[in-house]
Amino acid sequence: MERRKLRAWAVLLVFVCSWLSACGNTKETTVPTTAAPTTARATSTPTPTVYVDPDELTELDVAVPEDAEDGVVTIYSWTNSFTNLLSEYTDVDYEIETIDINTYWTRLDMALASGENAPDLFVCGGNDAARYIHSGNTMPINSLGIDYDELADMYEYTLMFAADDDNVVKALTWEACPCAVIYNRDVAEDVLGVSEPEDVAPYFEDWDAFNETAALVYEESEGSVYVVSGTDDLFRAFSSSRTSAWVVDSSLNVDPVMNDFLDFALGLDDNDYVAGTTQLNGDWFKNMSNDSVLSYWGPMWLLNMIKIQDPYGHWGVVKGPADFSWGENWIMASSSCDMPASAGQIMRDLCLNATNSEDMASDGMFVNRMSIMEDIAESDDYTLSFLNDQNPYGIFDEIAGGIDATDITANEQAFNDEFLNVVALYIDGELSSTDEAEAEFESRVTELELI
Repeated sequence: MERRKLRAWAVLLVFVCSWLSACGNTKETTVPTTAAPTTARATSTPTPTVYVDPDELTELDVAVPEDAEDGVVTIYSWTNSFTNLLSEYTDVDYEIETIDINTYWTRLDMALASGENAPDLFVCGGNDAARYIHSGNTMPINSLGIDYDELADMYEYTLMFAADDDNVVKALTWEACPCAVIYNRDVAEDVLGVSEPEDVAPYFEDWDAFNETAALVYEESEGSVYVVSGTDDLFRAFSSSRTSAWVVDSSLNVDPVMNDFLDFALGLDDNDYVAGTTQLNGDWFKNMSNDSVLSYWGPMWLLNMIKIQDPYGHWGVVKGPADFSWGENWIMASSSCDMPASAGQIMRDLCLNATNSEDMASDGMFVNRMSIMEDIAESDDYTLSFLNDQNPYGIFDEIAGGIDATDITANEQAFNDEFLNVVALYIDGELSSTDEAEAEFESRVTELELI
């Protein structure tokens, strides 16, 4: 139980800092009225038991020397929670440098560009990982001795995200982060008249239902309760529904669903259906415990955040209108890695070892192993008192099976950040049309040399 509490706090610190992720001889150094979207992809009917076909990916035939490697694996990280995983789950000798998140990317980029003192392995959180996966600074996992048949139990979206332009996998994650609607049962009973997941689910089953729910929450609470805390709580649900990437044929491409989001967000704000917060800011956290917000949208780590903020609350989990993820951390090897076999073993220990994954899952983590999460979803041992004895893993598992990560660009996070900045301007009235908003977005990403 104590370790579970520590893990929960570690996860909280990781994601606050990111926004916004051994038994061997180790050394650690710390360096200081809304319109529903008309173009969204229909909610999928996932089949999680159909495992990934490795033939869908490009596998390289790489010979990795079997001779014993002389040295230790050097690692860059920005999160102490990763250090905890290393110390618990690998016997490979390593030396880790934990770098402050504010300087991490600069330090990492400089090391990768020069090759001087570049780490063998490094960790990236969220979509920041995409630009390294789609670069020459990282090494295919095949070059570490990892075969694709070892990946068959991982969720497909995690492999598609980690594949470069040649469909070669270059990163692995130990944790999947599918996102569900996490709702306050007490608030639901007050404003919807129901609180059990099977009764609440229809209120979030599609965007039309969500619109009706937003209006109902406002009316029943006389404007004192909001359907979500801020419009950006819904951004990933929309962006995951794109059928095309931000860049197509070297030109900016704004999928129609993103223009839908502009008007959707504006309608929510104009009708006072949201509290106007920004994710991970103080008011956003505060609204978890003051019964002013019906729902938060996120993965298991967000559920743990809510529990920390509202330890005596009663919450539930249902599926939302779109399948999406938020917050995976990715391990990858730099192109300067001279300890490939040892680096590959660390990746195996954390991401591919079934016993280790089972142990992580027993601590409440949603691990990137379909068979393990399917078993947990069917087990009475994984009901959570915080959720009134609901087992949420089946819902998260279903969502994970339906996530599409094929329309990701190398600079995904930068595009997302700039689009959210434009959304804020649109809501504030500084941009008067979606055409003007799109022009502003193009100007911003051009200035940043993203296109």
